[in-house]
Amino acid sequence: QSALFLTQNPGILYLPRCAADEDHPGDATCWRDVVRDVASIAWRRAPSAEEVERYGATLDTLAETRPKLDVIRAAIQGVLLSPHTPFRIELGAPIPEGGDPTATQPLTPAETASAIAYAVGDAPPDDQLRAAATRGRLETPDDITRELRRLLLMERRREAMVAFYRAYLRY
Repeated sequence: QSALFLTQNPGILYLPRCAADEDHPGDATCWRDVVRDVASIAWRRAPSAEEVERYGATLDTLAETRPKLDVIRAAIQGVLLSPHTPFRIELGAPIPEGGDPTATQPLTPAETASAIAYAVGDAPPDDQLRAAATRGRLETPDDITRELRRLLLMERRREAMVAFYRAYLRY
């Protein structure tokens, strides 16, 4: 139902032009763009090239027998049904060559963005926080402090934090 709602209300989700344009027939590039855009929001990180290709290949097969809107809905459904959507998965940065596999690994920038956003406001990262992660601006303590201060100035984030502490402290 979520996929149906999103395709019937295109202003809610920013779909690639090929998906929103009724005159565009849809093609392999379009399906992958839809997966990339929807997954980036739903998973709070950019999907890997392998993930985009895996979903894209399935959509290519579906597109042989189904209309464009069905393929777009299937792309959205597939992304929303992934375990990456409801769960915050924190695997950390890849272990460097010769590194200790038992050592704690630092979070990736996308994982750091999610951790900050959920800790401060019980919500996924906003566009500005996702952009900071993408641009490598969540790697130092100063970077993280800057984003925390920005988020704490947002009324809805403060309200979520107050609600958490009231519930936690039973106040």
